[in-house]
Amino acid sequence: MLTIGTQSDTCIMKTKYLFLPIMSAVILFFGGCASTDSKYRSLRNEHEQLKSKAIAGDPDAQFEYANAIMKTFLYARTINSRRIAVYKRDPVKALKFLRNAAEKGHLEAQATFLKWWLRTHNPFDPWMRGVDLSLEESMEWNQKALGTGDAQALVNLGHCYYLGRGVEKDMEKAASMFLKGGELGHIGAAKMLSDMYEKGIHFSKDRDVARAWKCIADSRTSTEPAVQVLVDEIKKKIEHNTKN
Repeated sequence: MLTIGTQSDTCIMKTKYLFLPIMSAVILFFGGCASTDSKYRSLRNEHEQLKSKAIAGDPDAQFEYANAIMKTFLYARTINSRRIAVYKRDPVKALKFLRNAAEKGHLEAQATFLKWWLRTHNPFDPWMRGVDLSLEESMEWNQKALGTGDAQALVNLGHCYYLGRGVEKDMEKAASMFLKGGELGHIGAAKMLSDMYEKGIHFSKDRDVARAWKCIADSRTSTEPAVQVLVDEIKKKIEHNTKN
């Protein structure tokens, strides 16, 4: 009897140790699913609130919503190791909301037209394929933003001159636009200038200036005093090199 009892107890213990990890895994699985569903519902609520504000005519919301439904991959969220897209891509609706924001004087929206137009001509940018956007409209909106000295509008035009898209290729004008954008702390302009100085494109090859522009690009902000100091130093060096 003692032996049988011991064997029975052993079986119970083995079953217990097998059962607990299985139950734990089941609880974690269903708990994770519930957590994912809860977070997804929360994100969907944020989406609906943004959409409602955009429909109501808020230009900031219209601009953000336009970007969200044009470039859904940027607005996806990782929840419990799962990549979940909260927005459904809709280029037609995106352009509609972008125009609404631009008509209300939203500078970022106005400059985004030419930025998107340039991306439609990039074969390595599949997210902008099939977007019905004309050069004329894009240039018109960009010119309005350019009139206020908007940095993105300057960089957009710089890319057009640099690549010869929509205008005749002109490296002098491209460099001028990038320099103006760089002085305003635009990250994209700083990256282009770093590359141009590093490779000797239009400018004389200068590793020091290239590194300085790279520092500005890596700073990710135009408000830091150090960025303005770098810009001033770069301008002094450019003026010095021009005189010599």
